[in-house]
Amino acid sequence: MLVGMQRLLGVGALSLAGIAAVVLLVFVPMCRNKLSGSAEVEGTRFAPSSCRSTAPQGGHGVEIEAEDGRRLQVEPTEGGAGAVYLFERGELRGAPLGACAGIEIAQQHSEINNVRNVEGTVQLHCSERGAATGRLEFANCH
Repeated sequence: MLVGMQRLLGVGALSLAGIAAVVLLVFVPMCRNKLSGSAEVEGTRFAPSSCRSTAPQGGHGVEIEAEDGRRLQVEPTEGGAGAVYLFERGELRGAPLGACAGIEIAQQHSEINNVRNVEGTVQLHCSERGAATGRLEFANCH
């Protein structure tokens, strides 16, 4: 079969290592989270390191994790604002900061483990229960 593929593709020395290299170099980076922006939460810099869609938990938003293990979860509300929850490192239950974020979120075409990737922006302007300010952009969150 490999010889047949080589003839079909016009490749003389197609190897499994070559195919693996192409997959790793082309497709794996497409699946990585893309994060940018800056934020401050309760007086501490929030440096985003990964993100996830909240769809597996029945949500429609995004959870963004910082390098220090804290997580911000933002869920769109019916009124259009984003309800923000702060999860301290290792905590399973988040503290509500209020409906104090602007959120733009859209589903992407890609999907991993039956979860459609999401992309968008979160503009934080929380001040009442826990200060959270800044703007975070995200993509490929699944």
